[in-house]
Formats: sequence, structure tokens, C-alpha cells
Amino acid sequence: MHIEDILRNIASQIANNYTDPGVKASYLQAAERLRYPYWDWAASDVPTKGLPSIFTNLTLSVNTPPFNLPTNVANPLRAYSFVDTVGTPFGAGDIYNPQNGATYQVPVGYIYSAPGYSTVRQPVNGYATNDDAVQSSVKLAAAASFIPALFQMFQTTEFEPFSNHYATVPNRGSQNATHFLQYASLEGVHDSVHRAVGGLGGHFRFNTMAGFDPVFFLHHCNVDRVFALWQALYPDQWIEPSLSPQGTFTIPMNTTVDVNTELTPFYRRAGDRYYNSNDMRDVLALGYTYPELAKFQNLTMDKRRKVVFDMYRPNRNTTYEVRWYIGLDKVVATGVPGAFSVHVFLNPQTPVGVDTPLTDPTYCGSADFSSGMSSSIKTYEGVVELTDCMVRLKRTINSIPGNPVGDPETALSSLAGWPVLYSDLAYVTEGYNGQDFSQYVKLDNVTIFYTYEKGNNGKFIRGAEPKTPNIVGKK
Repeated sequence: MHIEDILRNIASQIANNYTDPGVKASYLQAAERLRYPYWDWAASDVPTKGLPSIFTNLTLSVNTPPFNLPTNVANPLRAYSFVDTVGTPFGAGDIYNPQNGATYQVPVGYIYSAPGYSTVRQPVNGYATNDDAVQSSVKLAAAASFIPALFQMFQTTEFEPFSNHYATVPNRGSQNATHFLQYASLEGVHDSVHRAVGGLGGHFRFNTMAGFDPVFFLHHCNVDRVFALWQALYPDQWIEPSLSPQGTFTIPMNTTVDVNTELTPFYRRAGDRYYNSNDMRDVLALGYTYPELAKFQNLTMDKRRKVVFDMYRPNRNTTYEVRWYIGLDKVVATGVPGAFSVHVFLNPQTPVGVDTPLTDPTYCGSADFSSGMSSSIKTYEGVVELTDCMVRLKRTINSIPGNPVGDPETALSSLAGWPVLYSDLAYVTEGYNGQDFSQYVKLDNVTIFYTYEKGNNGKFIRGAEPKTPNIVGKK
């Protein structure tokens, strides 16, 4: 909010430089209403259009002061040019910052931040953004990860599994669980956007550098918006005391945090203390709203859910009675050197690895984890939808053997007749640098499960496929 105050002040200063009184007044009014915009990466057109051109154009035409005449300027949303050496995710200093970008070879996986370098996305040799690779990656990820994950995430009725992908929910994913909570989290889909845009060696892929890419703020503003939509569906849910495995610069690792934990370094306007989570709970009280929230005011909860699920339903032109997923219940990362992804494939006919393109027809989707370097053991969870891949490979999706749709309590002990089996699935763990991370990352538990929307009203029933002991998937 404070940074938006600064932006509005700068915008007002610029507006005052226009000579025409009417033009000046309109720009001053616009400056007063200025807020960070958001990029809805799960909108229905992203699988076909990819990253909006406002992030990729080399130049923009801007009506500049004093005479409001169009002028071509370098597009500030394409990249940020470093003016100081800010170090790297691997340590302070400029050890990884060469003096000649032409020496960069893909996929080194390092990022450069020396003066004169600009932020890059999906970089190629010569350290330049590969726009075609960015667009292909974003389109594919939107269809396979962003939209399905958001659709799953909005089914989550509890705050902790909604908010993060640490495997801390008791009994989650176990055979003895009385409910199936293998939903995508907001943190998980957030991480997928970072992977799709940044790619191997792009600044946006690294936690410590992502904020320099201009996409960052519009991405995180959409995260704020999605959070607000989820709150509107589940207004009684809020932060419960929980462990912070990674900690922050001011919170030690494995500290219990709650609604009163200080959100350092952000100080309240009154200057009396740091903000805490309760201060930020009501976006309307903070002076913000979103188009959907304005529509929700006179709607019942059922109708609100229907609006959201219709907005983010995968394959909006196709109605599947049943949707299938693989819940990655326990992803154990030991001494992981950085961000990684788990790519899921359905019945590949040849062995898959980090060199297998994600355009392969057996590719289902990915769960992404923006982990920093860590010498400790961390446990995550994620989810990947299988439905579209099953349809593509002509698997039956609307049949649940011996378990009629609408009655998930009658689980079978037999695997006979199920349209997808644990042994059908193969997994690839790929690191931020394109390397195989199987030495660091293990899948200790997975659950194939399904959901069925009863009456198209945003209410779901679900069930899980019975497990075969010790089978996770193809090796």
C-alpha cells in the first residue's frame, strides 16, 4: 500500500506537467485512482494467448507531457535493467556475473545481476529473453497447471491447505483419512507461474530475484485477488497457529506463527507497530475491491461458488462428470539446492526424464515448489490433474468401478476396472537448472482421487482409488 502511495505521487507529478487544463485534470484524476493492476494467469484466454503483450513488446506508445503527444518509449514492463550489483541467490557478490552476456550457455541456471544486465525470462545463449519459449511455456502451464489448480484450490474449505503446500495437515492423504484434502494450494499455483514465466535461468524463477522482473507485482496482485475471492467463499476461515518451516529474515525456522505475528518490515501508517495478519484480513477495509467481490454482495454462498467455479472451470466448453487427480501427498526434499518441479506423465511408452518435452502427449501437468537452497529436510504436497491427459489418451473418465458417482463412501478394495492405476504414472523431478533432482526429491506417498460436482452448484463430492502397497509409479 505504501508503495502505491509513492506511485500515485509520481503519477501526480507527471500529470501536472501537461499544459492543457482538461488533459491535466483527467490525468490527475487517473493518478488518484491508480492501483497496481493484476494479471489473471488463469483467465480463459491464457492457454491460447499466453503472456499479455504488455509484458513482451519492446516499446510502448505513450502520450507524454507537456503536449500529450504520442512518443515511443522502451517498455518498462518487459525488463528491469540493473544499476547496481545485487548479488545472486547463491551468495553475495558478483561471482556469477560475467562481463559479457554472450558467454552465457543454456541451461547454466545462474542469473546475472551486474550493472547493465536486464532481467530475462527463459534465457537463451547470449543471455536474452526467448519470447517464443515464454509464450509456449505459459500457454501450456495455464492449461495443465494454472487453471486446474485454481479450480481445485477453490474447493479447499480450510485455510492451511488452501494457503500453502507444506505437508502439515494430520492424516492428509493417508488411507485412513475420512476426507480427501489433496487440493492445490495458492502457494503451489503461485510457484507454477514463476516456473512457467522464468524458465531455466530466468530471474522470475528465483525467490531472491523474482521481484526485479516487472511481471512480479502483477502476478502477486492476482495472488491477492485470488485470496480475496477464496475469503468471500469461506469467510469464517482464517489463519490458525502453525509452524513456519522456512522462517523469514526476522522469524527463525520452525517457529509457530499466528494472526498476531508481526509482518516485518511493514509498519502501520500510524507508526505504532508492525502490521499483523488480522490487520490485512478485510480488503474492503484497506480500500481495495475486485469486480467479482462487487457482484458477490447480494449472492448466496452457493451462487458465489458457482460464479467462481464457472470462471475457472478447466475446459470450459467441455463438461466432465468426473475429474481425476494425483495427489502428491508427501514430497520429501533433502538438501535441495533450489526450486524444483515434479512433472507427471500417464503411461509413457518410453522412459521419461528431464529431456522429455512437456509437449509430450503423455504429460499431465506439474507441481512446482519455489524452494530456496536448504540443507534441511522439507516435506511438501501438491496435486496434478489427470483428466485432460486421460481424455487425450482415450481413457474412460466417467466410470468409477463399483462406486457410483455420488456415493464416494463405498470405496473398493480392488483395483480392477479403474481407468487409471498408480502403476500407470511416471514422475520426473526437475530442478531450476534443468537437472534431474531425483537425488534430492522423493515421492513418499501419492493418492489417485476424483471429484464430482453435484448439480453444478459448486458443491463437490470426492473419493480416492484404493492403494496398492509400496507402489508410487513407474521408475
